Amino acid sequence: MFRRIKENFHIVGLGMFMIAALIIPNQVVHADEANVHFGSTSYETKEGDPFNVGVYITTEQGFGKYAVTMKYDPESLEYVGGADSVDEENGLLVFTGTHGGPEIRYMVNFNVIGEEDTSVSFNSAAVNLADNSNIMTTSVAADAPIKVEKLEDEEEEAEEAPANQAEIHREVVVKSRANSPELQMTAHPADENPFFENDYFLITAITVVILLATAVVSILLVSLVKKAKRKKKRAVKKTHQKFDENLDVLDLEDEALEEEVQDASKDDIVIDVKDVTMEFKVASAQTNGIKDYIIHLLKRQISYRKFYALNHVSFSVKKGEVVGIIGTNGSGKSTILKIVSGALHPTSGHVDVDRRKVQLLTLGTGFDMELTGRENVYLNGAIIGYSKQFLDEHYDEIVEFAELQDFMDEKVKNYSSGMVSRLGFAIATAGDAAEILILDEVLSVGDEFFRKKSLKRVKEMIHSGSTVLLVSHGMGTIRENCSKVVWIEKGELRMVGTPDVVCKAYQQMQERGIPDPVTTVSEVS
Repeated sequence: MFRRIKENFHIVGLGMFMIAALIIPNQVVHADEANVHFGSTSYETKEGDPFNVGVYITTEQGFGKYAVTMKYDPESLEYVGGADSVDEENGLLVFTGTHGGPEIRYMVNFNVIGEEDTSVSFNSAAVNLADNSNIMTTSVAADAPIKVEKLEDEEEEAEEAPANQAEIHREVVVKSRANSPELQMTAHPADENPFFENDYFLITAITVVILLATAVVSILLVSLVKKAKRKKKRAVKKTHQKFDENLDVLDLEDEALEEEVQDASKDDIVIDVKDVTMEFKVASAQTNGIKDYIIHLLKRQISYRKFYALNHVSFSVKKGEVVGIIGTNGSGKSTILKIVSGALHPTSGHVDVDRRKVQLLTLGTGFDMELTGRENVYLNGAIIGYSKQFLDEHYDEIVEFAELQDFMDEKVKNYSSGMVSRLGFAIATAGDAAEILILDEVLSVGDEFFRKKSLKRVKEMIHSGSTVLLVSHGMGTIRENCSKVVWIEKGELRMVGTPDVVCKAYQQMQERGIPDPVTTVSEVS
């Protein structure tokens, strides 16, 4: 029974909170909605007396420009002041300006010059957002009637009133955003408590009681479930001891077993990418040199927009796995490789990896076009991390593999793009495979014959026991060599799973031409 209560407790609790939410009156004003209303839904005044009308413009989070027009009867009311401008002949008042807060108030002064009842109303209202970009949805209150009490009526009522009044009334002004800030009601202090005359306060009190009762019941249920688990555990332990008193029973809770399994799996993870985000600032205007930059800066013509090369990307790589990373150009594949290798630091998130065991192989890094091929072997090898002694020992092997024996004393600027790629590949793969190998588009170099030779060398490195991160646009290479594929599309992690499933989804997206919006990452098999 306790297990059923525990399994369904979250459903019961959710239901209670939903009931509480339905009971509480809706007092929320949406951020994109403005409200224009009078200080009261109706007014009472006396013939010949001055009186005031409150005009309120309210929003939830603030607003910018506003323009409101109000109409009154100039034959019944004489305008005294309070508006931004007035058309007394037509009885129109205008309230306009710019405001930064959530509410602005006007107090309009009138003199009553007529004997008949009248009213005030809003003709139009327009309220902009706080940044003045768009007009809000504006709701306007209904007309506010004004009841004019004649002087002779007041004198007659005074004569009819009893000389001794038994009860003393006091006025309680109740201010509310939802109702009128100046709404008045008369209460009898000796008869009723005015707190409970407002249904809102009564319902709120009931809701608080329900929530407190729910919390108490929750604590009791959790306590009962834990007590039942402890009782069951003691019973099982006694049973084992009864069967064999000499046997030491190892009694582990389910949670402890799960932690051991998780710890064992964590030991196998060598690369753990946790919620990595890489943000770049891109200038809106291109500048040529410091002088041009200073001129644009003084004219305030330089602004920046944020570009997310990676946006909250997370995945893990276990020891010995070959993980392919796919995605269209500009999706952040090379960026994530540079973050893993330590060449870049992410804006947020982090990568758990032993970078002493990482080797990043990327072609053409550190080539100086004015130096010869021989000089670039030592320059590029030093950038990768090779020592001079190592390069001296493997120099002939590098030249032979690149098939550039007759061109090593020529400047690299005279090489073709294929020759540069072949030399870069030969240098990058000259050493023994590292424990963690990162390959960034190293399989698409040279002519057809050299590609076959380079693919053979990369396969030898992949299958030598290294953990490999491989970026490639060749789906055949990914399917043939990888055990898992990570699909990153426009900086978002799209899918993680087996090569057949992920590559098929990626190819279907390319056939449609336009990627679907990224929603959630699915771990597929």
